[in-house]
Amino acid sequence: YDREEEYVKGLRNILKDLASNVLIRRVLFGKSDFDFDVHLEQGGILLVNTAKGELADLSNVLGKFVLLSMQNAVFRREPNLSPYHHIIVDEFPDYVVRPFKE
Repeated sequence: YDREEEYVKGLRNILKDLASNVLIRRVLFGKSDFDFDVHLEQGGILLVNTAKGELADLSNVLGKFVLLSMQNAVFRREPNLSPYHHIIVDEFPDYVVRPFKE
């Protein structure tokens, strides 16, 4: 039993599912000028529909991807100098990952 092989196989399956889904491909790989850093600096409202009905389990992956992208942008900001930014996530427990909780 190789645990590492199991993780690699699971990751490969998720990536295959993401790459084969037209809706996910359009969101992740389509042309966009959206920038999380600019959004955090200028403020505003970001609405993300994870399309749970159409994407099923992949909606969870998409939600996690968006939250991790936002988290990475937050960590790039100047501490105590950047404007506050609030985040409200419906069904947060579905998307939370361990580092985000900490």
